[in-house]
Amino acid sequence: MNPNIYHHMNEQETSHWWHRARQEMILSFLSAQGVLSPSHSVLDVGCGTGFFLDTLKESGVNRYGMDFHTESLLLCQQKGIEVIEGCLPHVPSLVPVDTVLLLDVLEHVKEDRESLIHLQSVAKPDGHLLLTVPLHPWLWTSHDEALHHERRYRKDELLSLFQETGWTLEYGTCFQTHTFPLAVMSRLLKKMGVPLDEQKTPAPWLNERLYQLFKREESSLLQKKTHSYGLSYFAYLKKGA
Repeated sequence: MNPNIYHHMNEQETSHWWHRARQEMILSFLSAQGVLSPSHSVLDVGCGTGFFLDTLKESGVNRYGMDFHTESLLLCQQKGIEVIEGCLPHVPSLVPVDTVLLLDVLEHVKEDRESLIHLQSVAKPDGHLLLTVPLHPWLWTSHDEALHHERRYRKDELLSLFQETGWTLEYGTCFQTHTFPLAVMSRLLKKMGVPLDEQKTPAPWLNERLYQLFKREESSLLQKKTHSYGLSYFAYLKKGA
């Protein structure tokens, strides 16, 4: 990823509808699993600006980040986050944690299978991995190229990948369901050559409406309901025996 994007993300993450809604829903889900307490530990792999870990501060959970860009390491350190330099598929030797976060990261890594195998080493015997990735190769556009994605996944491909790498799926669902029709329309327009900047924060009124639309999925996550379609996939996995 372009190192300069970290500074752009750091300015945007607190206001953009997608970042705000996703962060709040994942935070609520983790809280419902009982893992956000001083007796638990979380490792955010590919932590970027440290935005998500920063929101965990008040919970008292022991939080760690891992990234390899100098800009990321500096931003995390400025926020008081203990961050380790590392790059998938290689994982530094760490004290195992209760929960590993891999939030829209695996699609950036060529060696996705090796990465999931190596992440077993940083999870406790009863530890979990929370993962989100983009779905549907047919939605590939210049947006994916700009973000340096290696792929968009198929659901069946993901489920096989989890099984092959020793992770047991406790809960999985298609994610970004309510915003999916708008996303499809946007990607099709991009394929037709219409210039659209999906990373730019929309006008305030639209930004708020998109935030509320995305947030409607929160109750489904907390009740562990599943959706058959969506722009990405949300998986909560347990470390294998």
